Amino acid sequence: MAINAARTRPGPLALPIASGATLLYRAWITDELGEVLAAADLEMLTLTIADAHTGEIINTVDHQDILDTDRGSFSGVDGKLEISLISDDTLLADGTLKATRALIIEWTWDTDHLGRHQYDFKIEALSAPP
Repeated sequence: MAINAARTRPGPLALPIASGATLLYRAWITDELGEVLAAADLEMLTLTIADAHTGEIINTVDHQDILDTDRGSFSGVDGKLEISLISDDTLLADGTLKATRALIIEWTWDTDHLGRHQYDFKIEALSAPP
């Protein structure tokens, strides 16, 4: 399978989020030319959540199918992908005050095309626990 320069166009998420908070991430799935892909074009769409520094898998989300199931919603009309993270996906444990998590999205289309995208986001513990 060839790895192409397919990409997503992420929305803004510059500020850290609070530990244990839910999060909605939006991106647009495209081919290597920047054209949005329709739902019928996608063969696979998966999500991995990992610690951006150690690679440790978070909350057992490892190549999880998100093509209109579980945490994912994909609009084949405009190529918009929405991923809903639950509080366990962003929860910091064991007194950790800050962390960077990675959303790793992978998709395939037309049998031999593979797109990959990683989006890192920061998490901070608040002064008082939830």
